[in-house]
Amino acid sequence: MKVSANGIQFNVDVSGPDTGTPVVLHHPLATNLTCWDELTAALNGKYRVIRFDARGHGKTDAPKGPYLFETLAGDVVKLMDKLGIAKAHFLGLSMGGMIGQYLGLLHADRCHSLCLVSTSSHTPPAGKALWDERITNAGTLGMASVVDGAMARWVAPAALAGRPALVERLKTMIVTTPPDGYVGWCEAIRHLDVTARLKAITLPACVIVGALDPATPPAAAEVISNEIKGSDLIVMPGVSHMLHNEEPEMFARHVIEFLGRHPDERRWRGSLIPPRERAFLSSAVTVPLVRGLPNGWRASQASRSSLPDDHWGAHRQQHRNFSVPVRLRSAHSCWMRPQSTSQLCPRLRRRS
Repeated sequence: MKVSANGIQFNVDVSGPDTGTPVVLHHPLATNLTCWDELTAALNGKYRVIRFDARGHGKTDAPKGPYLFETLAGDVVKLMDKLGIAKAHFLGLSMGGMIGQYLGLLHADRCHSLCLVSTSSHTPPAGKALWDERITNAGTLGMASVVDGAMARWVAPAALAGRPALVERLKTMIVTTPPDGYVGWCEAIRHLDVTARLKAITLPACVIVGALDPATPPAAAEVISNEIKGSDLIVMPGVSHMLHNEEPEMFARHVIEFLGRHPDERRWRGSLIPPRERAFLSSAVTVPLVRGLPNGWRASQASRSSLPDDHWGAHRQQHRNFSVPVRLRSAHSCWMRPQSTSQLCPRLRRRS
């Protein structure tokens, strides 16, 4: 579907259960949202998966650059706003991982966690000349001129020689990328330098890299992991930059394990609110906050009397695990009180 956000039209795909925790996937340079087909299939049973063609890629508008990472991170936030997503897990690969770092620095309140894959936090002086060359080639000779160099970096030698379908799939993504979009992103990446700022990221983070990746090698991933306190570092053997396509099952296992260890802080908080629930919650009363929870929880019981009996009864039939709906005085936040403390997450159970 098409979504208008941050001044352009984005091509967006949303799948998975409406009640699932949102996971936003950001693809790498010169690809599109279809590079996430395998991971999306693995996540769809439990998570609400949001993937999109980034600015200048796929079926999304491709305005001329240069692009700025602040704008590109803003694209993600504005898309989340348009889709009604308050907070999500974010997973980005290569340039997507760079966006993840900017989200952790500038929009941490919109992320449950960050999964930073095949990425870097700094473009060294020697690397700037390579980006200049790619900008020149794509701008004057077209995207076909960057295919061979990209494939040598993206795919491990064994896969490059023995998996022609994968190679052809990736080549097709490259040649169909709008040159203006590719150049705009290259100009942003050329100036990337956030290593010294990464200590400010306090979100749960997982850094994943292929052992054979020459573009963003394990050393670059280690720098990011060392700077983000408490982050995980996973080095996948035998794969290169596009590890999620080379070994999709192994990659999905790592991602699902990480997401499982970092669920929503509050299971009943509405990160992605279906329209029917949004309409229902609009009639819920507002209550004061005490340490981030509805006032004493007991106060929320009184709000039942403020709801029409038929509205209350219908909602109880649909949601037997919850009782009174409560709206908090906080942007993007709505709560439903569990019927018993056994349904609370461990941190909140201690308070009950």
